[in-house]
Amino acid sequence: GDGLCDGTDQAWGADLTCYDCDGGDCMGGCGCEDDTSCADCCGVPDGDNSSCGSSGDVNGNGVDITDVIEMVADILATSSLEECAANEADINGDGSVDIMDVIGAVDIILSGIVAGCTDALAPEYNADATDDDGSCWASCLGNTTWLGDGFCDGSNNNAECAFDLGDCCPDSCADAVENGCPDNPDGCWGSTPGSSCGSCATCVDPSNPNSNGQGDCDVPPTCATTDCGGWVSTNSCEALEGFGFDCSVCEAEGACPEDSEGCWFDWSNYGAESCDAAWDAFGIDCATLEANYSWDCTGCGCPGDQAPACGDGECNGDEDYTTCAADCEGPCEGLTVSMSDAFGDGWNGNVLTIGDESFTIESGASAEGCYSGPSD
Repeated sequence: GDGLCDGTDQAWGADLTCYDCDGGDCMGGCGCEDDTSCADCCGVPDGDNSSCGSSGDVNGNGVDITDVIEMVADILATSSLEECAANEADINGDGSVDIMDVIGAVDIILSGIVAGCTDALAPEYNADATDDDGSCWASCLGNTTWLGDGFCDGSNNNAECAFDLGDCCPDSCADAVENGCPDNPDGCWGSTPGSSCGSCATCVDPSNPNSNGQGDCDVPPTCATTDCGGWVSTNSCEALEGFGFDCSVCEAEGACPEDSEGCWFDWSNYGAESCDAAWDAFGIDCATLEANYSWDCTGCGCPGDQAPACGDGECNGDEDYTTCAADCEGPCEGLTVSMSDAFGDGWNGNVLTIGDESFTIESGASAEGCYSGPSD
């Protein structure tokens, strides 16, 4: 009766429960040292199970389809629920397990379902989703079987396809290949994995520290790596910029062809060797050659494109000997010498000599001369 239970668990075998359960000190809810033998499913001595239950969790694993199956089996009498399991199954608390309890369990299950994308790699991923609704990769117009396979696929290198799961950035692709491309069910592509990883030029994933010329990809461009640099050996920077190329890097390097006297580029051996030669041989000006024949007349004098001006040394426009004797030759007062060349490239230094006068075709397929010497 001192308030302390000196019962069967005392040292040296001391047990005072024989004395009116240690004077009442060891009395439990259900008897001497007994708190459980008469407890209901809720742990209440001599209780009626009313203080707990109705959760729908029949098997203690959370409310799911297995609880519904056990409840239906009990209703159909194909098996029986134990007392406490039945108490949990009695969701509506009417004292029995019936179809209304099954409906209640289904409602509980459905209320906990969140439909969405459950693939953590997909842009549509929903961390709260419990059931996949097929929305993963729905906006990816590329080939999802190529994602993360160590091959940079341009069709997948966009936000909707998660930037090919790193294949188009050299660092992330190399790491994936080293680990066997774990994000692709088929592993790495090809017999030499990693040989088709992307480069700094294809690395545009904003989450990658080296994308868009950052980090390890922050390398100043050179003329050779620019679009302009691929053409400066055959075109002037001025002409390339006219086609929309940015040649600023090449200009800064001094890689653009230097200005030189005369035409920079030669053309067909079976026509005229340059734009200026084409004017002399055929009367075709530079503007026409560039517009209709795709010639580059950089550096040429282009006399045919200049407005006629008597005294400029060119007989063009509406000038003739009558209006501008300074530039235009007069009519031949002797014999006209007509010459032709089968290959159309001039006579290559060869001459026709008549008396003490010589004639040649500098370029082109034909030319005329005027012989003024004796004719007998």
